[in-house]
This record gives sequence, C-alpha cells and structure tokens, in this order.
Amino acid sequence: MKVFDHPESINLRLGRYESDNQLSYFTTSIGVGLDADVAETVNQKRKQHRFINSGNRRSIYMKTTFQKIIRGKTKNLSLNVDGSCIKMNNTWLVTVNRLPYFGICLPIAPKASWTQQDFVVTTVNSLSRWLLLLLLPTILIGQHSRLKSVNEYRGSVITIEADTRLTFQTDGTTGRAKRLKINSSNRKQTFIR
Repeated sequence: MKVFDHPESINLRLGRYESDNQLSYFTTSIGVGLDADVAETVNQKRKQHRFINSGNRRSIYMKTTFQKIIRGKTKNLSLNVDGSCIKMNNTWLVTVNRLPYFGICLPIAPKASWTQQDFVVTTVNSLSRWLLLLLLPTILIGQHSRLKSVNEYRGSVITIEADTRLTFQTDGTTGRAKRLKINSSNRKQTFIR
C-alpha cells in the first residue's frame, strides 16, 4: 500500500492576529462565540484526560456543542471587514476562515480557499437556540449559508470587538481578548497532501 502516490506540497499563507497587543498566527480559522466556547470546554476536558480515542473525542465535541447551544449566551459585537463596520447583537458565532473546515471537519466556510488572499467571515446571529440546533445538520452539508441568519463576508483586514473580554479560538487553541485584529501575513507554512 502506498501512502502517497503523487504527493503535492501546498504553501499556505498564514493568518495573523493581534489580541491585547500580542501578535500571533493561525493556519485555518479564528473565531469567537459558540466555536470558541466549545473549544475551551473540550480543551479543558482533554487536559483532564477524559479522552480515550478519536471516536470518544467526536462525541464529546458534539455533546459540548449541544450543551453550549442550550445553555450558552449570545454576544454583542462589532465586526469590521475592510473598513465596513457591522454592529451585531445576539451573535452566536463569528469565524474568520482561510480554509473551509474547522472542528471535526465541519464545512463552516465552504467558499474559503487556501489559494485566495482574503478570508471568509461567517456570522450567525439573531437566531433562537432551537433554530440554531436545527441549523447544525445544514452545516454538515455546507448549506447553512443560504439561511437568513447566516451571513458571509470576504475581506483581508477584519476586526472583532466587544465591551467585555471574549473567548476566542485559533485552530482549536483558546484565549481571551476584547479586540482581535486579523489579516494575512507573509509567513507561509508548507503542507503535504
């Protein structure tokens, strides 16, 4: 059995973000809201050695997602995409993607591509928690962007701000900040596919 018949290397331009005057990089996505809250809880459980195998990890991820939707709170944010400011109330999620997938291979930003210079920003707001639960299956097949409460934007410089410190996630790692400034960097990472 051959692992790679025709391996192809990809030079992916990394995203760069600044939070609380600290500069860092990400490969696939950065986000606030539901995805960050889920990542924070799953990471805490991972540190407590509650994971046995990848199947168990997926079930914990899905269970945590349902719990965060049922008990979670929406956020009030300000989103700026290339100079256009958008006030967002009752926001469940803002994710900035370089690649289409996050988490357990959910196509949250189906139009994102590693070959493009800009990011795809996906937002979910003004949606009841019960409708959000019904939205989940549409994410699995990449059809959620057709819904009224889901918006997509393209941009190269994105700022997310809130009045209080928010949990954010970058490629599954979490942190806290009141303001995130996101743009492309000249730094590249090589991947084999």
